Amino acid sequence: MYERASPACAQRFGHAEYGDLTRGPRVINESVKKEMKQILTEIQDGTFAAEWILENEIGRPRYRELRDAGKKHPIEDIGKKLRAMMPFVSAGKQKVQRSPGRHGLSVRQSHVTDHVKMEEQPRDECHDSRSRGTTPL
Repeated sequence: MYERASPACAQRFGHAEYGDLTRGPRVINESVKKEMKQILTEIQDGTFAAEWILENEIGRPRYRELRDAGKKHPIEDIGKKLRAMMPFVSAGKQKVQRSPGRHGLSVRQSHVTDHVKMEEQPRDECHDSRSRGTTPL
């Protein structure tokens, strides 16, 4: 899985690699790395899990508040407008078909066939929608 352009794409398109090399350090700087290490520590020592369990026990008030605030963020309106200008984003999307799955959960029936169809197609890493705009996590 990728978060930004894959290394092969960055090399193919020099401007992307240049931007990554010159702008990337401004985004992922020592402050960010320090905070990420702190978050990892909270995950490893159980602090995050304890917080999540408590949040669930009291009905998820903070979770709901943060989620609702995120839905109201101006970037959501901008994203909606941008997606409306790009019909290719939704082109070929199938309606979700649901059927009872294990433990009574709904599952998407077409997912398996979609995956098989995608795997049968030749892959071009820089033009493959599965890796577009991504960097290894």
